[in-house]
Amino acid sequence: MAEPFERSISALFPRVSDRAGEDVENALLNSILSLQAAARPLLHQNYVAAYEAGGAEFYVRFDSNASSFYAQLHSTCALAAALVASRAIPSLTGVVSLHALETAVNQRPAHPLAAELRTRRAEISLLRWLGRVRNQVVQHRVKSGSLRASAILANDGIAFVRTSATPDSAQVRNARSLLTGFNRKYGNTSPTAGTHEPLAYLDIASHFLFEWGEFGHFNSARRVVEQAAVFHLTVTPPLIRNADTALAALIAVTPVIPGAPFANRTGHE
Repeated sequence: MAEPFERSISALFPRVSDRAGEDVENALLNSILSLQAAARPLLHQNYVAAYEAGGAEFYVRFDSNASSFYAQLHSTCALAAALVASRAIPSLTGVVSLHALETAVNQRPAHPLAAELRTRRAEISLLRWLGRVRNQVVQHRVKSGSLRASAILANDGIAFVRTSATPDSAQVRNARSLLTGFNRKYGNTSPTAGTHEPLAYLDIASHFLFEWGEFGHFNSARRVVEQAAVFHLTVTPPLIRNADTALAALIAVTPVIPGAPFANRTGHE
């Protein structure tokens, strides 16, 4: 598999200056490197086979690694948002998170960043959702009641259920209906039985749809998952690749620096 988050590193290099005091640039680069390290152990060709080979140890280790990945992605997005805000013309002060960046831009609809973020609506929305998952099931899991931990496995992904709450039956029916349609259209075999299972499999499927550019179907799937608000801690290779694409798109809002010392470097280096 390709090294994760190469796009994000490649997007950052032409925007790194050689001026002293550019702490946010260095912090962002280090954060992306940490994100790479957090993502690597989450990538598997077949998650069912990996679970069967590793047993309970795989389950415990993977749950911890997934939590670390979501937390690191949240921190990295915050630094990217801070870089975008500080380099904007006019600059936006006090931006310390993606939410703060969106809020600042929404309050200034004529700001040049407003148009830039609109063209990246899908990517920003994905990062926002993954941040919400982190907030609910990693950062504030005790307060939100996200204490239960069981795994829903598929060959191409895994979802950790950290809530004992039963999803709304209407949303479960919607998830089953969409999965049935996606199975028919794309030749998938995602099961549709159970309560949490249809939503978990739909969550996994949505990341494939995003990667394939099937944004109409992606939006339909994402709407059902978000409305159900069960916040599975989902991991699948397309999710990691999509997070990289979305983070790179956010970083790319920052203007390129002419003659940047690292402009010709890529994430492979």
